[in-house]
Amino acid sequence: QGCGRACALIAKVHMVNGAKEDAFKVVQDAIGITEEVGDKKGQLALTEHLYLMLTERGLLPQALDVAARAVELARELGRRFSEACARLAVAKMDVASTEGLGLAQEAASAFEALGARRPAASAWHAVATACLLSRRVDLFAGALAAAMRSLELSKEDGDLGGQAIALQTVANCHAALKDA
Repeated sequence: QGCGRACALIAKVHMVNGAKEDAFKVVQDAIGITEEVGDKKGQLALTEHLYLMLTERGLLPQALDVAARAVELARELGRRFSEACARLAVAKMDVASTEGLGLAQEAASAFEALGARRPAASAWHAVATACLLSRRVDLFAGALAAAMRSLELSKEDGDLGGQAIALQTVANCHAALKDA
């Protein structure tokens, strides 16, 4: 039953050593094994790695499918933080869509409920970005509110990088509202 988590650790070691292809192969092979033995915890750990690897390779449709599977597994296992992370990953891959916006909002709310400020700030930033990318004027005020929440959480967390990103997004929201 610990096969998936052990293989995820092996993949991490390969990644640290720069052997991305070896890591990718380990993860792919291990997912098949964990499915065969019914190790859902292991599958979740591996799918979290796989969607990031696929994204890095530019294989977004496949990454989206794998991240959606991670959402399902996390929900089945009651892993709220992992589920929110997977929702945010899907949202960021599909940020310009209505579905991406909804998933980002769900992730932000879930992270806040869990008291995870930094991931919540990132998720609220994704909400703001999705609203702006929609080019729907009716969502621009929501974009500003989300960007402000991202800024607030980044300040609370002492995350200067997050604050800088949020401030730039706040400025973008004001510009969008002015031009609307």
